[in-house]
Amino acid sequence: MMISHAADHGQATPLSDAADGVDAGLLAALDHVMAREPQLSWLGFDLAQPTGHGRRPARLERQFQHRRVELRQAAPTVLKIHNWLRETITPIATPTRPATPVRHLAQAALDAEVYLGELVAAALIAGYPMRCRGRDVWFGMSRRDVDRASR
Repeated sequence: MMISHAADHGQATPLSDAADGVDAGLLAALDHVMAREPQLSWLGFDLAQPTGHGRRPARLERQFQHRRVELRQAAPTVLKIHNWLRETITPIATPTRPATPVRHLAQAALDAEVYLGELVAAALIAGYPMRCRGRDVWFGMSRRDVDRASR
């Protein structure tokens, strides 16, 4: 299954740093992304197959829900990634940049661990178009800007 998204039809959601590092706008934007992407967690997309009863086994469901809570609690990191993306990489219409190399660039630039789910949430909040197939995710990001960030 292939999915394409852009936050609010390509419109970036504005974020700002509050005194505690997270403002209500970010939390609302993160909640919106998480509601729109119910399989998104701290570690990326969870595509565990439900049982024949239409649900994951209880243990896997608890782990998945815990990872969703972790993503919501990672809002300060999502804000930093969002700001780095908007300052560094120009959005383009066609998702052609794989997420994992961009995640590594963000880790190097921010000198911090960046999890795939955090990057996906930040990119969607920032308005980058996304395409995914299974767990593989691509974003509409300028190749020139990504290449420049890797130097």
